[in-house]
Amino acid sequence: MSKSDPTADKFILNPEALGTEDLSKYRLSTLREIECAFKELISTKGVVTVRTAADDRSLLTTMLDILPAKGIFVFDKSLDQEVNAIVENSTQLFFAANPNHIRIKFTSMSPSSARYLGESVFAAPIPKSIYRVQRRDFFRVRTPIINPLTCQIPGENGVNLYDLFDISIGGLGINDPKQQIDSHLSRLDIIKNCTLHIPGFGGIKLDLEVRSIYTKHRGVKIIQRFGFAYKALSSIHMTAIQHYINQRQLEIRAHELDHD
Repeated sequence: MSKSDPTADKFILNPEALGTEDLSKYRLSTLREIECAFKELISTKGVVTVRTAADDRSLLTTMLDILPAKGIFVFDKSLDQEVNAIVENSTQLFFAANPNHIRIKFTSMSPSSARYLGESVFAAPIPKSIYRVQRRDFFRVRTPIINPLTCQIPGENGVNLYDLFDISIGGLGINDPKQQIDSHLSRLDIIKNCTLHIPGFGGIKLDLEVRSIYTKHRGVKIIQRFGFAYKALSSIHMTAIQHYINQRQLEIRAHELDHD
């Protein structure tokens, strides 16, 4: 990554930066990738910290929307009008958030006041790139039994569709009740040309590495299960999977609250 990249320089100079680790693998630079990352921030309703280059004070805000057709994103103002004035008069803003322990950082140019759903908000140009850093053990979320997440996996018996029982941004688990997946597979074997289907995103072409094979007892039935890790997953696909995981967590929490 070029040292002339001001976003990278600010990230590296930050005390919470990643030391000498190469940042390029965490950089999202296509509009679709950036839009997915923004939707992740919007769906989690997490706190976003906004700082200016000229003032130590910060604005704690939430992302409200991203409007690619207009080239802007929208975020909440502060109740402190002095802070709002500082933000609006800044030539560059630095954004940082940690949705689900994933670090997201980016810069944007000076914002302007706007109206959004009847409220006074800030609107700023969509950044040319953002950094999305995940460096933790992969959190797995169980997938729904009704309308399950599915994955197409090729094998000796042709290409078959399998239901997932959980998913993370590092891998997925599938049920194989009919034992259609190749019996000769063992740990660390790789299955190429699989397709994971994510609601609202579509099919994700990927290769899967076998990490575990075991059986699950369900009443009198014995179901074979596989745990897979993704191989060389792109940033945009990782973001789409994380967005699904966030949405699924919200669904699970809402269901648990309904049954309290």
